[in-house]
Amino acid sequence: MPEIQLIPPQLKAKALPRFATFRGPQILLSRGLKITLSSLAVVILATAALYVWSLSLASSLDRTNEELTAVAKERDAALESRLGGVAGLTASFEGLQKEHRKWSRLFGIIESRTVGGITFTAFEANEETSFILLSGLAPNYKTIANQVKAFEEEEKLKRVELTNVNLNIEGEVNFTMDIDFDITLLKNGN
Repeated sequence: MPEIQLIPPQLKAKALPRFATFRGPQILLSRGLKITLSSLAVVILATAALYVWSLSLASSLDRTNEELTAVAKERDAALESRLGGVAGLTASFEGLQKEHRKWSRLFGIIESRTVGGITFTAFEANEETSFILLSGLAPNYKTIANQVKAFEEEEKLKRVELTNVNLNIEGEVNFTMDIDFDITLLKNGN
């Protein structure tokens, strides 16, 4: 049988055929273009990552809002009614404190200005007229005069008048003092 050859004898003598690789034309990119394309790819990936992150945050916010709504529905009605009562008491207390009269300030002035030997036996006060009526005992008339002078030196006591002065059986002097005082002395905040 005759010999069948794939390569004709003329070509065989030259050399074996070379296998060629079939590649497309090679595109050469400049360094600037490579950097630009790389930067563009990074920006696209970062934008995609931020978008996914924002979706995650929105989902988390929705879950938190649902939990908050659930907690608000579970509120304690008894506790809310008690808090309403406490708010009412607080408002009443604030009103009382605002309208409270500080009589202790007036008593402090009377106490600090009382002369030795004087004993006060009665105290009447009228807030509307800013008036005090003090009754008391003194060992002598000179002590009463010193007491009137001490009260007159106090700027919060506007007018001091001595009335009903008499001598009792024990030898002490009974007296009554009419005193007008500054009403701001009783007001809160002064």
